[in-house]
Amino acid sequence: TGEVSFNERWCGMLGFEPGEIEPRVRGWESLLHPDDRARVMGVLNDHLAGKTDFYRCEHRLRRKQGGFVWVLDAGKVYERDAAGKPLRMTGVHIDVTERRRAEERFELVVKGSAAGIWDWDIVSGLDYFSPRWKQLLGYEEHELTNMVSTWAELIHPDDRAAVTRAVE
Repeated sequence: TGEVSFNERWCGMLGFEPGEIEPRVRGWESLLHPDDRARVMGVLNDHLAGKTDFYRCEHRLRRKQGGFVWVLDAGKVYERDAAGKPLRMTGVHIDVTERRRAEERFELVVKGSAAGIWDWDIVSGLDYFSPRWKQLLGYEEHELTNMVSTWAELIHPDDRAAVTRAVE
């Protein structure tokens, strides 16, 4: 039917009182940032069509007072009819505005820094090497992959054992 229940916390995150947002999908759609709309609707429609197990998307929603809140929007269709048409879906919005702002500030620091910056996510094994870091070592942006193994290969063979001990 397109009917949606927005709880008090969901409305409050955007500065609205319950009942101020039309309780229909189009009420939520009207709050989507124009630059995010096509991407968000594509991800949602893929889930509704059964192409994905979950709906998960970060996007911006307009606040009552103006401006936008970044949300992690996640949900799942949990009831379909015999033909597979979605009947009911539930989901959550989590305010991730501060995290997104921190990421934007980090990117500004990296872009404006004369120093080379790297960041290692120990759990995933992914490394981030700033373009300046690669340049300082004499490489072009595309020549190094962002993996810790890449970093390890760049260490002089005579120093690898000591560096490995220090990292461990």
